[in-house]
Amino acid sequence: MASASTATHLVVKRSIAYGFVILYPGTSVEIAMLEHVYHTLSLSDNDYRGHRKHALKDIGTAGRLFKTHLYAELGPGGRQFVPDSQIRDAQRLLSRVGASAAARGNVKALSAIRSAIEQIDLALAPST
Repeated sequence: MASASTATHLVVKRSIAYGFVILYPGTSVEIAMLEHVYHTLSLSDNDYRGHRKHALKDIGTAGRLFKTHLYAELGPGGRQFVPDSQIRDAQRLLSRVGASAAARGNVKALSAIRSAIEQIDLALAPST
């Protein structure tokens, strides 16, 4: 039998797969949004010329600065097609987390989030 925290985490991961985030007591909005963004980028089968990997690293750094460990459970289907519009939506969530980090004076987290946003911009830019 899974512990309560493990079961809660699994429910959050399944919920994210269906396009919404459930916020449980004790989980900050910022952490829930970071988990959603991390999961979305992890799920994508497009590497975006290496920028997806760099963005994931930056988001992981931000997560640690928010005192959480981010990881993605890909499930039996593994990586799959994720539309660019969904990646852009994830980037908007990152901007909201960045605003919160700035308001709290969390300069290191803000720097990691800005770097991730920049990597997503580069990923979604047309290749030349």
